[in-house]
Amino acid sequence: MYDVRYTESARQDLEEIFSYIANDSLENALSFLDELKEHFDNTLSVFPNGGALHNKAKGIRKHSHKGYTAFYHVPSDSTVEILHIVHLRQPLSVRGINF
Repeated sequence: MYDVRYTESARQDLEEIFSYIANDSLENALSFLDELKEHFDNTLSVFPNGGALHNKAKGIRKHSHKGYTAFYHVPSDSTVEILHIVHLRQPLSVRGINF
């Protein structure tokens, strides 16, 4: 199994997702964030190369769950690093993300 790590940018994305949902319901925000993180951790730790290639040259892949997409890469044979987690309603370039 691979160790799934979150960059500072990915952690900030999770905080923003939490804050957005918590505006309506703190309970739903806690539950959804746990679900989202658990899904990415469980899936990517077993199938690190299973996500669709987003940028072949940089080795960046993407995997989605309930409208949120994790952009990640596999820097070693034991680690997956999640770079960003975003809802794709807004283009990546508007968010300042350029892979």
